[in-house]
Amino acid sequence: MKNILFIPLLLVLLFLTSCGPNQDKQAALALSRANSYLVKNDTTMALSVIDSALVNYTNAKEMRAKLEMMKGDIYTDLCNQLKRGVDSCDIIIRQKLKDFVVQDRPYDKNKWYVYKRQTFKRSWDRSFIEVNLNDKGLMYLTSNYIGEKSLDHTGIRVYDKDLSCKTSMVALNTIDNHHSDFLESKWEKVSYKEGASDDLISFIVSHPGRHFKAVFLGKKYYYILLEKYDIEAVVKSYELSQLLKQRQALKLKLHSVDKQICKNC
Repeated sequence: MKNILFIPLLLVLLFLTSCGPNQDKQAALALSRANSYLVKNDTTMALSVIDSALVNYTNAKEMRAKLEMMKGDIYTDLCNQLKRGVDSCDIIIRQKLKDFVVQDRPYDKNKWYVYKRQTFKRSWDRSFIEVNLNDKGLMYLTSNYIGEKSLDHTGIRVYDKDLSCKTSMVALNTIDNHHSDFLESKWEKVSYKEGASDDLISFIVSHPGRHFKAVFLGKKYYYILLEKYDIEAVVKSYELSQLLKQRQALKLKLHSVDKQICKNC
């Protein structure tokens, strides 16, 4: 009989201790903990503590108001930090874009940035490695071959002495391996998308001072010397790509924070 009565009494005690003054104390402790995380610039943990307290201490009205205020202040500060980050990226991006021209592509809403020394006017009659970069920071390489005979190439390798790196293979007769006749010459354009040229981009960026050669890999081989400005195109496009991706990530975070601020309004 004692055991039967003990269980309801225990539940009543737990209920009573979860209400009123005890919740105020617990919420106050949560506020103090959240503040200690803010001192350490750990906003993630501070918000976690606040959200947990708001769920668990529903009766601590005064302390809940303070927790809500702290949460709003945190999101406002985050918003301001992100805006400053976007503004800083924009300043550097505008400076770097002076080396590029803007290009629109059919059926593509993105803007594409072409390094000035690689525009069609400068490159239509030569074999070279082209850089593709859009305003979201997406970057990939394209190999352009023009010559008397077809190579049927599916990849490229860039090398200098003991250093070497190549793209992944792009199969013939696919949308990214294009062949055509151009005047009296054969023209081949192979695009290394979806990471197929990422290793080669990193390789060139890591060794910008080397005198690189490239070989077009196909049924026949074709060798070229990479011009200095083609190497510059890879390096400068990569730098711009990283900034564009950083700005894009900051904008996504800013959008998320703005939504949180609106919830608290």
